[in-house]
Amino acid sequence: MNNNNGIYIMSVEASDLFKHNFRGHFLNKEFVGYVPQSLELRKLKTMDEFTTFTSKRHPIKTFSADIINVKFDQKVRSSAEMIEGYEGEINELLDYVDYFAIPEDIEDEYGNVVEDNKEFTLSVDDEEYIEKLNNKIISLKLKEDEEGFEAYSSKELRTKIYKDGFIVKDYDFKTGELVAETKYSYYKRSGSKSRQGMAWFIKDELYRDMIKWSRMGIEFKEGEQVDLPSLQAYESLITSSCKDFININPESILMVDDKVSSFSETSNVIKKVSGEIDSVETENYMINNEVFDGAALIESELCEGKGKMLLLRSHFMKAAAFSANIQLFLKDYAEENGIDFDTWKIDDMFGNKIKASSIRMIMNPSCLKALKFSKCISDKSDKIDQQNDMWQHWKSVVNADENVFGICKTEKPTTHKYGYTQGVPLHQTSYQILNSLEASKEQVESLVDYYERGYIMDLKNKDEKFIEHLEKEKNDMNSNQMFIDLYKRNKNIVGTKMFREYRSKTISNYVSHVKKGKIRIPGQYVTMLSNPIEYLYHAVGERFDKSLTLQGNQIHTTLFGEDGFNRKYTGFRSPHSGQSNVFVGENVNNDLIEKYIDLSDNIVVVSAFEHNIMEKLNGCDWDSDTMLLVDHPTILELGEKCYNNYNVNVNGLSADPTIYHYSLDDMAVSDNKLSDAQTQIGEVTNLGQLALSKLAHKKNKGQYDEEAKQLQKYVDLLGVLSGVSIDGVKRQYDVNIDAEVRRIRKDIDLLTKENDKGEKVGCKPNFWKYVHNDKHGKSKQPREHYKCPMDYLYNIMTSLKPANGNKHVELLTLLNKKDNRQANRRQKNKVSPIADEFQRKIATINTAGGNEDELHNRLEDVTEEYHNLFGRLKINENTMFAILKMISDDAENKEKEGKKKSNLRLMNLMFKSQPKRFIEAFKEQN
Repeated sequence: MNNNNGIYIMSVEASDLFKHNFRGHFLNKEFVGYVPQSLELRKLKTMDEFTTFTSKRHPIKTFSADIINVKFDQKVRSSAEMIEGYEGEINELLDYVDYFAIPEDIEDEYGNVVEDNKEFTLSVDDEEYIEKLNNKIISLKLKEDEEGFEAYSSKELRTKIYKDGFIVKDYDFKTGELVAETKYSYYKRSGSKSRQGMAWFIKDELYRDMIKWSRMGIEFKEGEQVDLPSLQAYESLITSSCKDFININPESILMVDDKVSSFSETSNVIKKVSGEIDSVETENYMINNEVFDGAALIESELCEGKGKMLLLRSHFMKAAAFSANIQLFLKDYAEENGIDFDTWKIDDMFGNKIKASSIRMIMNPSCLKALKFSKCISDKSDKIDQQNDMWQHWKSVVNADENVFGICKTEKPTTHKYGYTQGVPLHQTSYQILNSLEASKEQVESLVDYYERGYIMDLKNKDEKFIEHLEKEKNDMNSNQMFIDLYKRNKNIVGTKMFREYRSKTISNYVSHVKKGKIRIPGQYVTMLSNPIEYLYHAVGERFDKSLTLQGNQIHTTLFGEDGFNRKYTGFRSPHSGQSNVFVGENVNNDLIEKYIDLSDNIVVVSAFEHNIMEKLNGCDWDSDTMLLVDHPTILELGEKCYNNYNVNVNGLSADPTIYHYSLDDMAVSDNKLSDAQTQIGEVTNLGQLALSKLAHKKNKGQYDEEAKQLQKYVDLLGVLSGVSIDGVKRQYDVNIDAEVRRIRKDIDLLTKENDKGEKVGCKPNFWKYVHNDKHGKSKQPREHYKCPMDYLYNIMTSLKPANGNKHVELLTLLNKKDNRQANRRQKNKVSPIADEFQRKIATINTAGGNEDELHNRLEDVTEEYHNLFGRLKINENTMFAILKMISDDAENKEKEGKKKSNLRLMNLMFKSQPKRFIEAFKEQN
């Protein structure tokens, strides 16, 4: 388990903090939040007031109570609401007794007179519980008018806690005495989890210095007008998780102005029409592409050993810096144009001169978000002068931090997980991609037959292939490694009931995974870079309005090798919503790109000049956005059909007119809007897929009528709304997404069938049960077959051939027999309850759900705890045999079916804690 040198922090519901502060509730301090290795953490570690600690329970982790991650998912009930709830519980218990009570002096079925109803009276436990509830009611009635016992919605709670902060009280574990109180204040959005509406609070002793550092010393006056969504987004850039760091002297950075390519084309413009969002086909709609948006070029020598694309973070700065031979280009340019390179100085966008020989990085204003706040540090009236002041200020701030930039990620292949076939990398599709391609059942069959059908049948029937699969999917919390090592020891393990069941469950899970649209096809996610050669020429002051290299949908990538040029490929970016998002690119070689841009196979060069690629790929930019580039004839055939027949959808929505002022009240308002937007992403995506499924169904039945046309509009506008929701962290629009979703859902007529009562009910597609973010119930709403690609896939994967099967082998026959009488009975009797308890805790955590990262941390904690607990048991070979014999007996006993999971946990615990003795308990046979 690797914590990547980060710090674990408390993650707490705001409602629990409120009740801790105002109602005296105990605060459960779960350290499942995380501050990753980052510029933020580097700074915190230099602060004298910042404290960390370790624990015996989790010795490899470092914790801090100085920052708390606060969630705003729950409301606080008022005393009156709680009283009503407690009274309801009491009445339910009493009503239960009344309902089942038998009247006195009646005969039972045997003719006996029933004289009393004692067996239907309240139990002692029930009576004690009612007494406890009544005491709570009395206590609450005494406090009804006190502060802290009113109701708060999650939104109201955010405002209150942002403004007031909170106190965490620590008590002596033995005496219960209060030993410390720590005050916390709102600090900033919580890095990668800011989209979910979470926020970091920091102890007051750290607040002033850390907020000053976070904002580069920029001070805001209470009540002054400010772009709060941007401020809150950009001050949190330094919290991003960094895999590495790099030193770049800001004096070696050439800042150039933006380059915009403007052109017109017929587009579907998503905008308000009569108060509702609509998709309106518009001729000669003006498109304005920021050609270098979010991208920078960095001297190749700085990238050695790090990557060919470095996603950089610094104060109010984010840039995807692509490796380029900048100095080689400048020297060649100087020679071609009769310029003395040694004395040549280039003007930056502010008119400052920088020696060409000292330039190591080229950047534009889209990368430096600090420029948006230039007025805050400059008293000049001219915009360029203001920005120059901010530019100089930013460089001094970076210099004060020793010129360190964080590297959040690099371009890298994902083939280590998905594999290769015939030397070609593989990657998975998604249900959004598959359902947008107007594929027939036969075409979906061809996609499944390319890899998945054969792979699954190999998992079923070829032991070595299944073991290879376990190897790829192993982690600290599953039993894969145990079965891998047992198979290496004795291949007959495959015939045991425990192995067969584990295999069956593993394959079933994989088939379900494929049913989600996860089909492996030849392709790879590649990082997109727009017009890098033009970037270099723009940096030296050349003027041009057209691409100097790639034209239209031409691309340049070495992903598919030398033979991959002069061929077409299909591209998909996430989020992908519909047919108009499908991209087809023609791969061409280019000598200038090859010479001056230091590419890897996982980068693709595209052109944004006079080419509506940014809107086609659902609002992409060039700050490390990736595209799945696919090499498959069926996908290409379907992709070209979409690419040539659908207008690009363009976001024509107005910006949110809300004016924000610098205040904690307005910060709460902004973050509540952000939280709402993020909860809407799944709703919008799902609704778009329902519209797309029904549209495909009608098309495949030859019914392209007015309903189908309206469904297509819904697909288009919901695709844009999904991008709006995702962009909510930094940009907000004048649209009520909830209202639009309700309107559209009401208008989409699902396929229907009769229920048990003979009523017609709307049905979702069959594949819907595999869509993770279906908030309206995967199992409750009936399903029906839609003639859409994803339901074709569902049918194909449901009708796969069964496995050939293995001869049954009893686990006991594989064990080296030892003396059962010499087993440590105390240990033998102890291990099974430990495994049962471990299994219950795992099940409880999984059932509770919640934030994915926190769920992982909880599982990691409990797994580490029980591994450590088991590791303290020194199990000898006789006891090991006795325990494994018990497990074998349970496996063969149908009455012990419920022991499957805990016995598997028990075996894995023994394997993890004493791998050598565990494996040697089995006979060696290959």
